[in-house]
Order: sequence, then structure tokens, then C-alpha cells
Amino acid sequence: MTLVVSFSGLVGTGKTACARYVAYGLRNDNLPAYYISYQSVSLKSFFEEKRKITRYKRRIKPPKNKKLRFENYNPRSYLNFLVVMFYYLWKVYFFFLLVHLKYRNDIVIVDRFIFDNIVNYKLNDKRFQFLCRFFLKLLPLPVLSFVLYADFDTIMKERPFYDPDYIRTHLENYAYLKEIYPDMVMVNSNQIDDKINSVFSAVNSYLNS
Repeated sequence: MTLVVSFSGLVGTGKTACARYVAYGLRNDNLPAYYISYQSVSLKSFFEEKRKITRYKRRIKPPKNKKLRFENYNPRSYLNFLVVMFYYLWKVYFFFLLVHLKYRNDIVIVDRFIFDNIVNYKLNDKRFQFLCRFFLKLLPLPVLSFVLYADFDTIMKERPFYDPDYIRTHLENYAYLKEIYPDMVMVNSNQIDDKINSVFSAVNSYLNS
């Protein structure tokens, strides 16, 4: 049986660092753990050799120009979601099919997941919340879904070249997402080491049970 663990969260919250550190730690415990990116899974990647995770060093590359990223950002409407919902359904099922075929009996640590697409919509809209709950019930989901969280000031220090309104909106949306899908584990801390320890402990607890 393949064990899928996903990491989601806003930029600057440390999801990639946590995901890679957890995968690296599990491999050091002689467990068959692999780190993959949700966005990179494709037929091409399916035929590539499994890659062992290496020790990870965080690197933040500032943009070449000084223009804010996502300036004048506006969340998408639930009507937009209706248009692309079947694409999202197909993408998640395709992802799980390839993962279960290639990583049978492995632990798969996934950086980003469909949750990071959902937060681009107006989650404060009651109609979208209803639609989102229905949508998630149609999907195969990870055994453990972590969402990393931090306060506004911490993220702005990590990503000063992001539009502040974009950061605020997504922080609110990740909080709404937790209400929509209560089974996800919200890891709320401004310290990356605390998050890594918390997540690693939760994964080990699940494995031991």
C-alpha cells in the first residue's frame, strides 16, 4: 500500500523545506520514502528512475526586477471553478494512479497538492465552500494532509517581493480551507524548525500506529 503525505501552504511558510526534511529523515530511518512535486508528476516522470532525497538547503531567489509579484491580485470566482473542476478531477486521479503504480508500498512525500489550487478562489463565498466540500468528496486524498501556516509579518520577511494583499488573501483562504476540510493538519508556527519537528512527529506517530 502506498502512503501519500502532502504538504501545502502559502509561499514562505516552509512547505518545501518540511517536505524534503521529512522525506530525508524517513530515509535515514531506513524507510522507503520519496519526495516528489505534485506539479511535476507526468507520464515522463513515471518512466524516470526513483530519486533518493538529499539533504536540503533553503534558497530564496529574489526576482530580477523590482516589480511586486501578484500585484493587484483578485481571487477567482466559483463560476470559474465550475469550468475547470473536471480538469482538476482528472489531474488528481491521474496523479494518484501514477503514484500508486510507481511507488507501490512506498511512502510518498508530496510537495503541494490540489489544496494549493483551491486557495486561489474566493473561499469566503458560501457557494464556493459548498461546492468545494462536494468536490473534495469526489477525490482520492492523501492519508495525511499538512498545511503550513505563519503570520503575515513572518511571510513578508521571507517574501518581501510579493504583494501584501496577495499574502493576506491567501492566509485567510488557507484558514477557510481548514474549515472546509477539517481532516487536514494545520501546522501553525513562525519557526521552520518547530514545523519540521511537529510534522515529523505526526508522520512517525501515524506510521507507528
